[in-house]
Amino acid sequence: MGLSLEDAMKVVQTGMSKAQGLNLKVSIAVVDEEGYLVLLERMDGASWISPKISESKAKASSAFRRAGSELLQMAQATPVFWSGVSSLTQGGLVFGKGGAPITKGGSHCGGVGVSGGTGDQDEVIALEAAKAVG
Repeated sequence: MGLSLEDAMKVVQTGMSKAQGLNLKVSIAVVDEEGYLVLLERMDGASWISPKISESKAKASSAFRRAGSELLQMAQATPVFWSGVSSLTQGGLVFGKGGAPITKGGSHCGGVGVSGGTGDQDEVIALEAAKAVG
């Protein structure tokens, strides 16, 4: 089961609602299983760099099928390896809080990334958004 545009829209809407509830201005990116961008939304007032960061968090979570907080722990434990991975993708992957893999029907189908709040706030939004398609 692939990730459809309709699925991505549900993920973004869920994330935007959560961000609004936290009074945050964020960008939310959704990528498919291969890491290709499906949908990217930037709330009015969100940082100019947040779209790129959110996409890079989504790609990392999709590629490694792990939440951003887990990827961050892994990167801190072996920084040389993870820095190398990031370099190989020319900064296309961000190993930080605010990303979550997306599953649909029990199968991996993509990732969501959030940028604009603190790492912990981004992570809360991403984890909630990822549940939108279940």
